[in-house]
Amino acid sequence: MMLSSCYKLGRGVQQDLEQAYALIHKAADLGEPAAQFVVGESHTRGEIYARGDGVKMNVPLGKRYLELSAGRVPYSRGTDG
Repeated sequence: MMLSSCYKLGRGVQQDLEQAYALIHKAADLGEPAAQFVVGESHTRGEIYARGDGVKMNVPLGKRYLELSAGRVPYSRGTDG
């Protein structure tokens, strides 16, 4: 997840939002609970993981990732913030 943040923010690498999202999504697909939560929240809100960068809303997909992360993420902001 840290590498995806580097690409998202352009820290140490050229900023690349598509690469940032691809990396966080790959981590989610590999079973990383925090990444699953972030991807799930992103799709239910229609945003990329840091909000507002253009992921289309896909509520069923978002719910799937949120369910995968349920009970496995050591923190939770909930879906309201």
